[in-house]
Amino acid sequence: MTSYKTCALALTTIASLSMAQSVAAQKYFEVFSEADAVNGTVTSPFIDAAVVAPDGTVYSTFRGGGSADVGSVTAFDGSGFSTVMTNAQYSVIGSTNDYATGNGLALVGDVLRGVSFFDNVVYEVNVNTGVITEVIPTTSFNAAVSAVSNLGSQYETAPDGTIYVYEQTSNQLLSVSPTNVISIEIDAATLTSDISDEVNQITGIGVNGTTLYIGSGEDTIIEWDTVTNTATELLSLNDIEDLTDDDDENLFFGDIFFAPDGLVYFYEGDSDYLMSFDPTNAANTVAVVLTEQELLDGPGTDLLGQLAWYEGNIAWTDQGDGFYAIPEPATAALLAIGGGLIAARRRRA
Repeated sequence: MTSYKTCALALTTIASLSMAQSVAAQKYFEVFSEADAVNGTVTSPFIDAAVVAPDGTVYSTFRGGGSADVGSVTAFDGSGFSTVMTNAQYSVIGSTNDYATGNGLALVGDVLRGVSFFDNVVYEVNVNTGVITEVIPTTSFNAAVSAVSNLGSQYETAPDGTIYVYEQTSNQLLSVSPTNVISIEIDAATLTSDISDEVNQITGIGVNGTTLYIGSGEDTIIEWDTVTNTATELLSLNDIEDLTDDDDENLFFGDIFFAPDGLVYFYEGDSDYLMSFDPTNAANTVAVVLTEQELLDGPGTDLLGQLAWYEGNIAWTDQGDGFYAIPEPATAALLAIGGGLIAARRRRA
């Protein structure tokens, strides 16, 4: 006769194994959610950017889903959150739009520097005081392109503060120096001949020193040398699409990120795959990091925003959920063995 105690033990074991299998199927973990980060200070929060500082602090920017013009910045130190910039501080600049930082924000010294593409300006937020400053107004971009400028969310800020941003009205790639001088990095004629002649000519930008990685409207990834002003195709449509489950001869690049491990990671938004390649031998090293199904298996979704480097692995903002990362191999093994307990611990790592 089987005792109640034995049955309970058997049920517990089955439940534990089921949970372990479920967690093992998940290839990444939630570092924090949007709701946890803003703690009720932003209605319907939408996370744009997440920037990881050298000390491991994650600075995140938020806009809101309501009618108000919202801008907020939080800091996560691994165990808790603090508010860097309140919405009241954001409102001082008088913007009539949300603080929309896209996928190119960077920490430069003590400031978060990047484009707010709703306002067509460059803002800096001091992470010590929360003060936001408009360092380049729309009028300066208008003068640079001799038109009403329309800055895209396709931009990248280098560690030294140089910004590369696609200006859609003039169809040019602009560069903004650390001292806020605007120049034309790739003019319209060169962009059309060397990068793409499609309508959306640039759909993603990454930077590594003097090298740019550009996701083009012609479904390729181009390497652009900012010293010699030359373009080289690194990956073709077939190089990428042969590895995905979406064979429709169409690609759309989200963020492109050169990581400390020497690889370039990118989000391909048509198939919703996270992928990588070694820029010294791109076509032979392009690989899938996470498939769309693996992303959908959770705990997040397949809508990736800004890519980052967190605790030695690739991480990203999930547009509508929070900040996620792939665990180091040791933790991944523990996830498979330990099930929900380890997952709960890693959520606050």
